[in-house]
Amino acid sequence: MEIVVSDGEIAAPVAGRLYLPEKWANDPLRREGAGVPAEVSFQTKPAIALELIKSVLADNVTPAPVLGDEVYGAASELRWELRQMGLEYFLNVGGDLLAWTQPVKTRRAKKYWGVAEGQAAASSLAALSQSIRKAQWHPVAWRAADGTKRKTRIAWVPVYVLSDLDPQTGEWPQTWLVADWPQGEAEPYHLYSAWFKTKPTAPRCLRLSRGRFPVEQFFQRDKTDLGLDHYEGRCWQGFHHHLVLAAVAYLFVMVIYLRSKKIFWCYVGKGFARDTAVVGAVDRVLSLLRNNISAENQ
Repeated sequence: MEIVVSDGEIAAPVAGRLYLPEKWANDPLRREGAGVPAEVSFQTKPAIALELIKSVLADNVTPAPVLGDEVYGAASELRWELRQMGLEYFLNVGGDLLAWTQPVKTRRAKKYWGVAEGQAAASSLAALSQSIRKAQWHPVAWRAADGTKRKTRIAWVPVYVLSDLDPQTGEWPQTWLVADWPQGEAEPYHLYSAWFKTKPTAPRCLRLSRGRFPVEQFFQRDKTDLGLDHYEGRCWQGFHHHLVLAAVAYLFVMVIYLRSKKIFWCYVGKGFARDTAVVGAVDRVLSLLRNNISAENQ
């Protein structure tokens, strides 16, 4: 898995690590044969993602809202950690996640906190999205890469997600259910669990909702055009060398592409600060590669 930064127009990889299934990670013979370091133990994908995020922040990559698919949106531990770190997030979630739109009374039973008796049952995010009033929808539009005009509707409601209740402290943060639902479609494009430091706005939610497109483009190009999917070895170190070389190849192509453009930064509308994370990612990965090569040659 890889961590990628994006300004909404281009994307750049900044960190990555091989995910080992639990059965594989707990097999001593397989580990020894592949050269898996002793300190590497089984971790879920959200747990690995959290470690990688911490590592890139330690390397001074510009903080930005964290985006991710349902694997990460469903991970309450990841959402909790991101809030503790002060990192905003905008994560895809399934409609089955349970929440309330109003604060709910809690109670402490022995050592743990839970929902007090007599409280209304939580509703699924799918049900809550269907109950959004007409006045709460914000029509938005943007120009796609092919020049065509695209439209959708954005709405958000404050929610208290059941799995966000901390059983140790009783902390229960108010977050946001954000729905991206084009007019006339039977199902929403996506539902999101979001945590912001400021109140949501339609332009920002639109940008974040459609912001994973350049990231998915990166994965497609890196895996197919640049050979990330072509590694056939069974060596921990070999895979990670391959991962870095594929990332550097992608960054090289992207830098050449950007230098060839008359206008380096694309216009993305008013109210958005220029994000230096992509440029920083290029410098960081190239410096890491140089340092690794120097260390191996000594």
